[in-house]
Amino acid sequence: MTDSLNYHSLLEGLAFPTYYTGLFPDLRAELPNAVTIARTANREIWSRDVTMSGFTVPNLQAVTDTHVILPKLFRRLVEFLRGGGSATGFKTVMEKKAEPITILPGAHFTHFDTVIDVQGITVKMTERPENLVFNS
Repeated sequence: MTDSLNYHSLLEGLAFPTYYTGLFPDLRAELPNAVTIARTANREIWSRDVTMSGFTVPNLQAVTDTHVILPKLFRRLVEFLRGGGSATGFKTVMEKKAEPITILPGAHFTHFDTVIDVQGITVKMTERPENLVFNS
């Protein structure tokens, strides 16, 4: 697995880890190591990523032009903001969606909203992306 394009993209900090249920666990096992190395070295996306530290969302432009965040979170925020919402209502809408995820290790089955925190117009994730497996 360490010779795959996916592994090297993560190792160089060129991609966010985003895992889906169709990815075999043994293939996924090495990928978090590459993410840890890239994050520790502050490579590429990790030098600008604010997914876990938090970012303000006063408007759609802040998400599309300013912040580097996990693409899955980016897509959900953009969809919500384009529909006329503001960051303050994002968590509620995500709770209603009840998008299934699994948190690793331990296979804790829950929903995406449980790893999203919204305080006013500041949004952040509370679980690292490499610990999440999305159903879709």
